[in-house]
Amino acid sequence: MTRGRRWWTFLSSMKMGLFLLLALIVASVVGTLVPQDQAGEVGRLSRFLQLGDVYHSWWYVGLVGLLTLNLVGCTVRRLRLLSAGLSRKGRLLEPAQISRLDACRAFTRTGALNIIEKKVTSILTREGYELWSEVENDKVRIGAKKGRFHVLGSFITHVSLVVIVIGVLYGGMGGYKGTIDAPVGTNFSLSQVPGLEDRNQDDNFSIRVDDFQVERYPDGSPSGYYSRLTVLENNQPAKTATIGVNSPLVYQGVKVYQARYGQAVEIKVHQPDGETSLSGVVTEGDVFPVVGTDLSVLVYRCLHASDSPAAVTAVSSEAYSSQVMYAIVRDNQYIGMGNAKIGQSIPLEKGKTLEFTRLVPYTGLEIKKDPGVPVVWTGAMLMLLGMGMMLVLQPRKIWVVVEQKGASVTVTMGGTAHKNRLAFTEHFNRLADEISLGKIQ
Repeated sequence: MTRGRRWWTFLSSMKMGLFLLLALIVASVVGTLVPQDQAGEVGRLSRFLQLGDVYHSWWYVGLVGLLTLNLVGCTVRRLRLLSAGLSRKGRLLEPAQISRLDACRAFTRTGALNIIEKKVTSILTREGYELWSEVENDKVRIGAKKGRFHVLGSFITHVSLVVIVIGVLYGGMGGYKGTIDAPVGTNFSLSQVPGLEDRNQDDNFSIRVDDFQVERYPDGSPSGYYSRLTVLENNQPAKTATIGVNSPLVYQGVKVYQARYGQAVEIKVHQPDGETSLSGVVTEGDVFPVVGTDLSVLVYRCLHASDSPAAVTAVSSEAYSSQVMYAIVRDNQYIGMGNAKIGQSIPLEKGKTLEFTRLVPYTGLEIKKDPGVPVVWTGAMLMLLGMGMMLVLQPRKIWVVVEQKGASVTVTMGGTAHKNRLAFTEHFNRLADEISLGKIQ
């Protein structure tokens, strides 16, 4: 055996497949325990192993690729078994070989050889067996099989695993996923969504957040939250939909999911003469840099009126008499913090003032595209088909030798089954009883 053939045999072996599956399970556990999609991985080894994005890391994709090769190799190696299993004919056995089978019977009947042979073939044909035979002087050897497409079900199941893994690879390499917090009334392009910088450039549409609603129980706790979104192509509406947690907007294969929600605040910076020099909308936890100074404003928490149990049962983009918890930051140091009401002026340096003008609800959206999903679904359907064939079809084989010995005929029959052998033994004994005790016509 050549070295290349030995490597191929090792790569396509079941041991290698089990090892790769175990490695992928361990890698998936790591991906679950280690926070994903976070920038700034700490440590050279962590950056090299891409532990912040395990499922797109070079070594994870490599493991999936090796598993694909292993499954392809296993499938190719089964082609020979498939060809033999699907054949309508097979080998014929001698009485000595039949006697070594798990199910075996031998008996003698009186009558002509051709009449006994006809009875045997008639009974086996009635039971759905496909027959082949060979006549040798005073001896007839008969082979019978049923459920031969069972082996095709096994092959289809192996192919389905290859298709599923290819779909996972295709989705991982050609897809993307990112999240964004978008205040009501704003619109964003996909290139502005963190994590979607390397997306397919054909997906160049924008999304506008038209409205956001929170439905609440009588005690004020949220019962559901929904966003109304509009897809914009060349600044023209292309599709509008209301999405919920499990009801995404789908456009050109891109799915937009409702992930979370919160409050944003509109900030304005006023000059000493009262003119507004800067404005913007900031979500909770974000920083608003004050241009022209070395100051920034950290919005820690937006306390909306609807946070109280007696609040209204829906949130809209209207301004409420609420408060904002904030901090003034310089060189990563807090130099001031407090709570400010909507419309309250906060003094800054050089006569400038800061004002939180209104609260705006934001919707947290998860945007993802997985082109491998149709491939995975195809693999899943193939797996159901293959496993169904394996479950329904029961491969069985029976061999019979009918031999004329003087005035009597000796019948030796045996059979085998790969599954449910107890039921096959009962089936075999019933057929043997019918042949040995039944009336000869």
